[in-house]
Amino acid sequence: MYKFIFRDLRGSGRALWVLCACLLLGVTLIAASGGLLRQVRDGLLADTRALFGGDVEISQHAPLQPE
Repeated sequence: MYKFIFRDLRGSGRALWVLCACLLLGVTLIAASGGLLRQVRDGLLADTRALFGGDVEISQHAPLQPE
């Protein structure tokens, strides 16, 4: 059985390299897209207040006086 497998791999060595390259490329792209998604999500969460907030912020430490 092993003789058949090794003979087949030796005969189709180029196809084996193409398969390995495709697997490597696929795993790399999945890992890179996951990292990019995480960075975008973290960036949006960090800037949520600025993105959805107003242009002016007012703060006061004393209670408002009735007019």
